[in-house]
Amino acid sequence: MKILLLDGHTIQALPMMKALTRLNAEVTIFCEDRISYGYFSRYARHRVLCPAPKTDGTAYLDFLLEYIRMNPQDLVIPLFNDTAEFASRHKAEIEASGSKVDIPAWEVFIRGHDKELLMETCKTLGIPHPRTANPEKIGYEKAIGYVGYPCLIKPNLGAGAKGIKIIHSRENFERYYQTTVQKFGASCIQEFIPQTGTQYKVQLYRSESGAIVASSVYEKCRYYPLDGGTSTCNLTIERPDLVGLYARILDYLDWVGMADFDCIEDPRDGIVKLMEINPRVPGTIKASFISGVNFAEVMV
Repeated sequence: MKILLLDGHTIQALPMMKALTRLNAEVTIFCEDRISYGYFSRYARHRVLCPAPKTDGTAYLDFLLEYIRMNPQDLVIPLFNDTAEFASRHKAEIEASGSKVDIPAWEVFIRGHDKELLMETCKTLGIPHPRTANPEKIGYEKAIGYVGYPCLIKPNLGAGAKGIKIIHSRENFERYYQTTVQKFGASCIQEFIPQTGTQYKVQLYRSESGAIVASSVYEKCRYYPLDGGTSTCNLTIERPDLVGLYARILDYLDWVGMADFDCIEDPRDGIVKLMEINPRVPGTIKASFISGVNFAEVMV
């Protein structure tokens, strides 16, 4: 089986290439630069330098389609937000070339990836989540009356802690909100959950039949930045309650593929609340592989 992995610069490229190679897949890795994890990995059969999708989407699409035309692939797997968004938007075009893309179509993808839309889904399904509102849609007074201070300004689309700002007053809001919107696009304000609660990651893979065919849960032991960000040390645990809870979201969205849920236990009430979905293979996927959950095998 021939598999094309995008985003050779990401740390998740390494365990994914290793797992796929052990499944006897012929792995090709797209890299925006030679100085990247994927380019020097022994697990890549082919290394391809490509344009950057974030800076030149047209050139990237043309390059990707031409490469697949000349080098047919069975499966394309995006590994980071930029290419996940790109592959979702252009899923039909890529699959028309004969390669399956392991990402939901855009109309499904955006409802899970967009933090504001995701919180609306949580509200509909009764799934615990922080209070969230968009001041540009309902006005400042109504939004802050619902969310309260302190709160976070959050870009609707983004990875990690980029663009997130804690604010304590209207002065803070007026200073930072429009700046965030201008730099990162549509943004919401969200209830601040104290970071002293345990943070979890829940990874699920939902098949076309609607079954959860692979799942893993782990507790974040350390993360960076220290006040909340990407996990750097994880402990796999059993939390079937969280698996079942978040599977309801994927069922509601009719999601097919990988979904990585970030959530935190609110120390004020002990309830685990969902913060976001990373709609692709996460940087922490190695923890799942080590624990015996082989998401790569599920994908192929």
